[in-house]
Amino acid sequence: DTLNSSGTIDSMSSALYTTQNAQFTLTNTLNDADSIYVIRLEVIAGTGCGDITTDTLVVHPAPLASFVLDSLDLCADSPLSVTGLTNNSVYDDVEGWLWTVDNGGVLDDSLAFEPTLSFPDNQSGVDTTYTIELFVESQYGCIDSTSATIDVYTRPIAEFSMDSVVCGPDSVFVVNNSSYDTGWSWSVIDSTGTTVVISDASAETPVFFFPANTTQDSINYVVELVAFSAEGCSDTTSQVVTVYP
Repeated sequence: DTLNSSGTIDSMSSALYTTQNAQFTLTNTLNDADSIYVIRLEVIAGTGCGDITTDTLVVHPAPLASFVLDSLDLCADSPLSVTGLTNNSVYDDVEGWLWTVDNGGVLDDSLAFEPTLSFPDNQSGVDTTYTIELFVESQYGCIDSTSATIDVYTRPIAEFSMDSVVCGPDSVFVVNNSSYDTGWSWSVIDSTGTTVVISDASAETPVFFFPANTTQDSINYVVELVAFSAEGCSDTTSQVVTVYP
């Protein structure tokens, strides 16, 4: 007979064995409760007299390891890109959690219920796939595990060169030496309020038109480039251009 955790009969089965020993396959399809089996033995003598005895066996539940990452893909970031997760495991009495991550990923606490994951910066031009694995152990030593992967995209490398010293007004061309990039955003920072015209702020190699310097001192402009990859990952660099009167 099979009894559930409330003490009522779930199912009943019987078998006739002609030997003193028998083998049973007992299962527990639950993840958060015991399955209780009552084994009954009936012995009948040749005279027709008999006796019955029972014993109870408890099959403890195996936990169900389950989690969901906050994101399945990320852009690499400097110095680290960070994401979290949600632990959806089903269990009765848990003994502990163990998290692992490969390829140099970092867990803030590998034994925590819901740790935070960090991944190193990546400007190699090659995306990295990390495998996160969770092991759940119950107080009875039953263990289950599951895993998930996350893709961390490489960042582009923003790099350019241009004349760093000019006499305005002047048109200055740039050489864009960025790598792993598919998009660009150019800007100019100037503390004097002077307007610098950019032929196309989203072009790969725009032209910058610096106005005449009518002051008595040089003016420093900061030209900034943000390079983007196809996945939207970015890198930023800048260069100072000095315009003399």
